[in-house]
Amino acid sequence: QQAAARIAKAEEVMQQVRDIGRCGKENERCSLSERALAAKLRKARKAKLLSPEQEAELQALQARKFEQRAAARIAKAEEVMQEVRDLGRYPKRTRRSKVEGKLAIDVFTARRFKQFSPEQEAELETFKQAESHAREAARIADVERMMQEVRSLRRYPKEGARRSVAEQQLAEKLRHARKAKKFSPEQEAELKALQQAEMDSSEKARRTKAIAVWNAAYYQKNKARLVAKQKEYNATPHGKAKRKECQRKYAATPHGKAKQKEYMRAYWATPHGKAKQKEYQ
Repeated sequence: QQAAARIAKAEEVMQQVRDIGRCGKENERCSLSERALAAKLRKARKAKLLSPEQEAELQALQARKFEQRAAARIAKAEEVMQEVRDLGRYPKRTRRSKVEGKLAIDVFTARRFKQFSPEQEAELETFKQAESHAREAARIADVERMMQEVRSLRRYPKEGARRSVAEQQLAEKLRHARKAKKFSPEQEAELKALQQAEMDSSEKARRTKAIAVWNAAYYQKNKARLVAKQKEYNATPHGKAKRKECQRKYAATPHGKAKQKEYMRAYWATPHGKAKQKEYQ
């Protein structure tokens, strides 16, 4: 009787398993009835109430479950791969497109848990390499465009408030690109040369301005003495010859000729000039 009761209890548990088509789970996500069935099955297998045929049947159910999971995984992986093929490139996480962002997460998760086949992994790597090459080509083109703008400017751009808006924007982009090390060694050397030339030019201008300020201050302080000394020099034979030479050189220049014409025109308009004209006639 005990044996018959055990067989009947085992058959009852097996019939419930056949009804739901799978071995139950003691998982909180499952229903209470399925959790109760899973507990009964666990206790029955622990007490060895099931016959070899029933154990084989349970193993076949579990194997079929694994096969179904594998088929679902393969189908899901192929579905994800088809979405990647439709996109035409390796997806990235971006806020611009929710669809692409979700696809990027799906690809990352599937690759992390090794759900793709070797062929699919190779295909994804091809997409990823193509995307990387495209990004590198875009970076090179953007950097070369910046370098061309710098060459057109003929000096290193600055972000100063006195500079134009275009130059300020170029200087900001250049600063970010150099910080991210986007330039090649040759481009970096060219930028450093321009930067050094700009620094040298600024230093030269600063020194020239300082000298001019010092000269102006010195002249104002010693004006009387310098004017007297200049008059004294102009009265000497050498000073007179030097002055005539300077006037002759100035009169030969376009500006000197134009000034001479303007002076003569103003002179002929005066009473003395008109009288001289009549005298010549």
